[in-house]
Amino acid sequence: ALMAGVAGDAARLLHLQQIWRHDPFFLLPEVDGAIYHAWAQSIAGGDVAGEGVFIMGPLYPYLMGALYALVGPDLLVLKALQALLGALSCCLVWRLARDCFDARVALCAGVVAALDEMLIFYGGTVMLENVQVPLVLAVLIGSLRALERPSAARWLGVGVGIGLSALARQSMLLYAPLIGLWLLTSLRTRLPA
Repeated sequence: ALMAGVAGDAARLLHLQQIWRHDPFFLLPEVDGAIYHAWAQSIAGGDVAGEGVFIMGPLYPYLMGALYALVGPDLLVLKALQALLGALSCCLVWRLARDCFDARVALCAGVVAALDEMLIFYGGTVMLENVQVPLVLAVLIGSLRALERPSAARWLGVGVGIGLSALARQSMLLYAPLIGLWLLTSLRTRLPA
């Protein structure tokens, strides 16, 4: 896991350094990124409730807003933190593969995640995928662990993970009924007849 995380972080920080030096639009988020950036600035400025209905998941801009309240609307700091989240995702991919397969598969999966061009690219953008990917991976790992050794605390953790992930992207709510079915099926096969 450590090797996947280190390789992932190195690749993402190298990418960040390159786009910081050579991308003239580095400090100008576009499309969704511009909406998230403006929303986060508004949150950091004290407008926590906003107006109207959220058209996008609020978790990412609220996390950005908390960061902006601490350090100002600094996109370099945001993208550096996203590089760390990307490295965490590589470790989580390794862990998930290790839980499902073996050490060799886990190593390959961790390296692929560390060097995946799209995952590296997203770290340099203002996009919710930077928060969504590690959350989804954590939910999957938590689900597997809760199925292996069921407990109220583990299932509560899975529920909290699904809830947070749904606050980032609402389509994650589609996973909740699948987890419920998975839980019921698993419990039926484990209970004595």
